[in-house]
Amino acid sequence: MLKKVHKIYTKGALLLVVAVILFWWYVDRPDRYDVINDRPLGAITVDNISDYFNPSAEINALVPERLVEIEGQIKEINTLNGRHTVMLKGRKDKSPYIICDMQTGQEKELKLLKENDTIKIKGIFKGFLKDAIFLHCMITHHNINE
Repeated sequence: MLKKVHKIYTKGALLLVVAVILFWWYVDRPDRYDVINDRPLGAITVDNISDYFNPSAEINALVPERLVEIEGQIKEINTLNGRHTVMLKGRKDKSPYIICDMQTGQEKELKLLKENDTIKIKGIFKGFLKDAIFLHCMITHHNINE
């Protein structure tokens, strides 16, 4: 009788652990934002990105895994292994920059862009290395700077 109760508790605990893992995976999955249709939770410019490096700043737009809209000038556009990356700079063209890994399907819009164009991009903030990294980005607006 005691072995049967022990088996039931063991199976229940195992089931609970699996349920917690599945729930965590569902909540933490990277595609929880629909970048195309969701409204960004914050907006920043490259010129004020250095404010976010200060840990005492009371700015909360740049929290990892948040959908944010970024505005800046194009420093360069790269294509490597079929992936497109846009690097944005501020008016002073100094680090830190914003690196945006673009969603597939943005090729047509990227062909229209050139260096120094002002652009707004919506993407999921992943964190800082030397620069700010955004993934799953898409172009929301751009101006041609002559």
